[in-house]
Amino acid sequence: MPSSSEQNRHRHSSHPLRKRFDAWYQQQMYLPAGHPRKLAASTALSFLDRFSTGVVLYEDPDIIVINKPAGLPSHGSDYGVSELVQVARASSDIHVVHRLDRDTTGVLMLGKSREARGAMASQFDRTQGEKTAVKTYLALARGEWDPVLRGFIGPLEVGGKLVRVVDPTEDAERREVRIQANGKRLEEKMSSTGIHVVAHLRDNNGQMWSLLAIDLYTGRTHQIRVTADYLGGSLMGDPQYGPDATDPVSGQMLHAYSLTINMPQTGERKTFKASLPKDFQRILRGLKRVRTFGSPYEEVLV
Repeated sequence: MPSSSEQNRHRHSSHPLRKRFDAWYQQQMYLPAGHPRKLAASTALSFLDRFSTGVVLYEDPDIIVINKPAGLPSHGSDYGVSELVQVARASSDIHVVHRLDRDTTGVLMLGKSREARGAMASQFDRTQGEKTAVKTYLALARGEWDPVLRGFIGPLEVGGKLVRVVDPTEDAERREVRIQANGKRLEEKMSSTGIHVVAHLRDNNGQMWSLLAIDLYTGRTHQIRVTADYLGGSLMGDPQYGPDATDPVSGQMLHAYSLTINMPQTGERKTFKASLPKDFQRILRGLKRVRTFGSPYEEVLV
């Protein structure tokens, strides 16, 4: 008997969106082994195959909430999350409500219509009223962070000349954002980040690491990664801010662990949680717990 993923693939195999994806995928398979676009195509196919049973956290007529894997942009490129969910649900009306970086994993919400996206987007944007969405991330940062630390407020900007970093998967350029040393003239780019130290951990080489729970009160580009680097503890595996060749992973250890929103139809307050990816779990298991601080997020250390 075919698996549920095979049944779902067969159900939409004749849809134009699926045919377009299949043609794109086959083109990428002609590329050399290890080519970024070929790897991206494999990640995209895995996402579709696992969509109903391993990706979707919640779905109703208005929204879909997923556990985003690493290696996929939220939208754009050839096939980002928006485009892949459109293929999976055979609907071009589906788009992300907010964004996660390509290698950031975790809770991501999509709206199934323009009306649904508009209603949900207002919960993420202070300019449209009271910001009611609460996003909490888990991050593994270098060093022994002060448990008294509760957050950081400061301006972010592209520092000095625009630093360009080529993304070979998109064949495009992206910005490297840096903390602004003198932030008097860019108040509109002020950032606010809540930081709570969950645990101090030590690896086999004696290097100290801190597991952090982070709440974003603003939504700036690379906000968590830039702030962590500025405070002296870049994220493990971050290839752009404070990279270290000795890190055991490639891709930042940053996971959108939970999202709390008001449901669009009922107004009910609801929280969605996404389990840590296997790489993050493996890294945590390999670190010795030195000290914890009574955080509810210690549950991920079990």
